[in-house]
Amino acid sequence: MKTLTDEQFKEIYTNKKLRNAVAYAHGCLSSNMEFKHFRAMNYPNDYAVNQNQINKAKEEVARDKVKTVANIGNKLVFVGMGMNYEPRYKGDICNHRIRTEITNSEGHRFFIEVGTGLQNSMRVDHSIDRTVQDELNDHTQQNKFYNYGGIERTKKALKFTKQNVLKLVNKTFGCNFTEIEVDYYTLTTEDYQSVSK
Repeated sequence: MKTLTDEQFKEIYTNKKLRNAVAYAHGCLSSNMEFKHFRAMNYPNDYAVNQNQINKAKEEVARDKVKTVANIGNKLVFVGMGMNYEPRYKGDICNHRIRTEITNSEGHRFFIEVGTGLQNSMRVDHSIDRTVQDELNDHTQQNKFYNYGGIERTKKALKFTKQNVLKLVNKTFGCNFTEIEVDYYTLTTEDYQSVSK
């Protein structure tokens, strides 16, 4: 495994995949269980990195997070949870599984997770009414807040495209989003709410 050089490290400011690999590097131990180094996994190249590089990469993640959240506006923003891939057709999501937290124009909160199904169709893994979930605070009553809109585990004849996901969210949750974006490297669903006007 190569050590990440100072010159290569500068790429964290333009390459979010490398930045995250460094920020979330994990410790490696010898066969005697002694610490060897931190390893940044950035397929196809893994790098040995130091604590200073990790700290700087984490600072860059935090800075980018603030900037990204400030620019969400009226966009429906999803977080990529699966593997990214190259576009296969127009409007392709380019990630096998995405999720988001939503607040509609009436202040009602929801969670949705969608992904790729057979032959590039859309599948809905979760559709949760967060407002009712919080009010009940009782997981024995999941039937009252899970599968909101009856869209979970249903076969969608819709192709897994940004436009189709946008339409599904607007129709199911009573939202008025005009634009959709998928964040692959910066946000988690705990960082923001997509708020519909």
